[in-house]
Amino acid sequence: MHQPPPIQPPLRIAVCVCVHSSRTPSNSSTAATAVNDSRSAAAAPGAAGKKRSFFQRGFTVDAEFVERRKLGAPYANSWHIWGLIVSVVLSGEFSGFNGGLVYGFGSMIVAHIITSAMVMILSASFAELATTFPFSSGCAAYTFAAFGGGAATIIGYAYTLEFISLAAQNLIFLGQTVSSTFGTPVHLEPVWWAVCTTIILLINLRPRFFMSLNAILTLIACLLLVGILGVQLPNINYKAAFVTNMNDEGTVTSTNFLPFGLVGVIKSMPFTLYLYIGFETMSVCAEETIKNSVTLPRGTFAAMSTLGVLATGTLMITSVAAPGIVAIAGSVLPHATSLSAIFNMDMTVSRTALLGAIMFPTLAVSLMSTVYASSRYIYALSRGGFLPTVLALTTKSHGAPYMALISGNVLMIVLCVLITYGGAVFADFFINVGTMCALLAYTVDMIVYIRLRYSMPLLPRPYSSPFSIPGALFVIILSILSIVGLVIVQSMYRRLFIALLIMSLLLIPYYLIIIKAKLTASPEKEFVRRELERKLRDELGGVPAYEQWTGFGQELEHLSVTAASNGGGGGAGALPRSMAYQVAPNVVANPTVSADLWSAPRR
Repeated sequence: MHQPPPIQPPLRIAVCVCVHSSRTPSNSSTAATAVNDSRSAAAAPGAAGKKRSFFQRGFTVDAEFVERRKLGAPYANSWHIWGLIVSVVLSGEFSGFNGGLVYGFGSMIVAHIITSAMVMILSASFAELATTFPFSSGCAAYTFAAFGGGAATIIGYAYTLEFISLAAQNLIFLGQTVSSTFGTPVHLEPVWWAVCTTIILLINLRPRFFMSLNAILTLIACLLLVGILGVQLPNINYKAAFVTNMNDEGTVTSTNFLPFGLVGVIKSMPFTLYLYIGFETMSVCAEETIKNSVTLPRGTFAAMSTLGVLATGTLMITSVAAPGIVAIAGSVLPHATSLSAIFNMDMTVSRTALLGAIMFPTLAVSLMSTVYASSRYIYALSRGGFLPTVLALTTKSHGAPYMALISGNVLMIVLCVLITYGGAVFADFFINVGTMCALLAYTVDMIVYIRLRYSMPLLPRPYSSPFSIPGALFVIILSILSIVGLVIVQSMYRRLFIALLIMSLLLIPYYLIIIKAKLTASPEKEFVRRELERKLRDELGGVPAYEQWTGFGQELEHLSVTAASNGGGGGAGALPRSMAYQVAPNVVANPTVSADLWSAPRR
């Protein structure tokens, strides 16, 4: 029986398989495995006897490692998912969106319709991915399965930065709100940051309590917004809304529906995104959700329906309410500006009363939710070795990732200091980095979605997006247009885009040199490993080919599989050419822990 020639796949993709020859389907529930030098040496011919450097050392993953890093039992229902998604987004209904009104009310309407369609498609795609890969690492897990650890590092860090920067902005506004309400000096706002952060940290240490409280406060905030829109409704003026200043001096105006044409629509799209940004948080709570295959889609669609109504109402009512679209466009807090004009209130009084009554519930609930989302990303990335594993430690009583919460809050405070006292450069960067990260991530996420649809077509999908691949392509185009709009608007966004691109490129060698050898076992990797095994068995007629796949850590094109035919005459066969498309690339070359160990109840 001769050795088959090496495979020459259409794509040269490095694949490292998380299996070894002694593992069989019957003993897949083995309690734990560990990274050791002898396995790596056996995997790479000629490497025996070589001492591994510091950057090549892995972590021992055993029962104790897993037990100290497990989340609590699932508890979240559709009501909780609704509250989590809406609460993260809700602060965008109060500020940020109005900046796009300078490009014309008609431009904002068209951009809002396009953006709403984009996020609805995105939400359906994310619901499919979250139910297919139900892990706290969210989009990083999907990217890992599609393009490997390097891309997962970039996406995971990008989402972590996005949520921490959004949390920092909410904390700054919350500090200003509390300071204005109680009349404390401006220089004492950092004290309020510390107080608010401590309270929210304590709440997040009780995940079940947090989810219930968050849903109730979100409902209150939504009703408050509806009440504000009801007050503004009799004071709208659509006729004046379509008069757009064509220059900064206001000496030239236009009454056209699209005063700046298609360019105005493109420039407006990033601002309409403020009405939805952060909705993708549903994926980070997948491991803590009861029956996530049903609960996540239901909660997601309920939340997106709520946000669609609130976003449309805010744009169509607040933008054209008193004192007029020009004043609303230039306001930091458009609702406060509008209510002050309606009730003829002095701005000093209104900033004390209205900020406390309107902004506090919304900012508080948004801050709680963004802290939760950022902590789950830090936790999951740490659990997999993309960040120091100590950050994945959880409490014994409630399974809350306390180290991720503490580290995330520390970073949030640091960002608040940089934004407030670091000058305009730091402020512009960190205030707008969340939006840019989100748009770039949405683009990559849909590329990942398409890749997984083709590379893992047989993967069980409890929920499938009705928009499928055409919808993903539509989102990619719109996300790119939004990025172009941001870059065109200000030179700051161009610098921000270049900075993020450079940071992403620097993460690649950082991953290859430092992170890759330190990756640990995690539920995500166990899931991908089992999928690889299943695909190999299916491709080779049910033969457990993973037992004979000996190309551990080598290039896919140099791998070969010797497998007995399953009743087809016997003989040897190379790994099928189609597997070049079927196998998820760059699966980490570390042994994994059985998924049974991760899913077992906490002791």
